[in-house]
Amino acid sequence: MSFLFELDPKDEAIADLVADVGKKLQRTVNLRGLTQNEIAQRLEVDRSRVNRCLSGFNNLTLKSLAELTWAMDSKIRFEIELNEEEQVQAADETRVNVVTLAEWQGASQQQSAVPDLAMLRKAFG
Repeated sequence: MSFLFELDPKDEAIADLVADVGKKLQRTVNLRGLTQNEIAQRLEVDRSRVNRCLSGFNNLTLKSLAELTWAMDSKIRFEIELNEEEQVQAADETRVNVVTLAEWQGASQQQSAVPDLAMLRKAFG
């Protein structure tokens, strides 16, 4: 028998992130061929703490996540995905900044090498 229940969007987003981080941590442990004991020794903590962190039953802080990945000789890459409309707007702003910077570089080659503060503000907001 299975039961279906519906999560509100916020709880679903939280559950998705926690599950994704947990999977990636476990995959890294496996790929590195590490044991929880080896990670605990590197962090100078008890193995049970590492187990709680990797099992998904512990609410990880950014600090503890950084410590775990350091102990696994890894780094974290953090990214926030924008919705489609925001992605288009961000891309447009980037293009404007690149074009403005290119214009500034062309002008600075003709004038002085010292950037004009007003032009930099215009280029980078």
